[in-house]
Amino acid sequence: SGRLALDGTTLVPAAGEVVKGRTRLIWHGAAVATVVVDGHGDLVADPQIALPGLAGDEGTAELASRAREAIAAAIEGLPKAMRNDDEALKETVRLAIRRSIRLARGKKPAIDVHLVRV
Repeated sequence: SGRLALDGTTLVPAAGEVVKGRTRLIWHGAAVATVVVDGHGDLVADPQIALPGLAGDEGTAELASRAREAIAAAIEGLPKAMRNDDEALKETVRLAIRRSIRLARGKKPAIDVHLVRV
């Protein structure tokens, strides 16, 4: 037994992961970053960042700029050997975004990092 919530046309547990995840997005927002690196793990282009639910129109550009700077600094500070490990690189980027947003807004958003190697 327990409370249920309607998710589209499906009933899901109200205390389940789907409802908890959506509640977190409501309060903390999200950040999605696409990072393009070369075979050595060096940035090829500026990271692209989307910040749904984190900043109004006037604050989005500044918050994204801070996150881009944090990403570049974090990758630059990563040892060369770790730059070849996709999971380590993605986690480094995720943590850099989280820190920059926490410092700027006091929030801990859900973060998704898309890593592209060229």
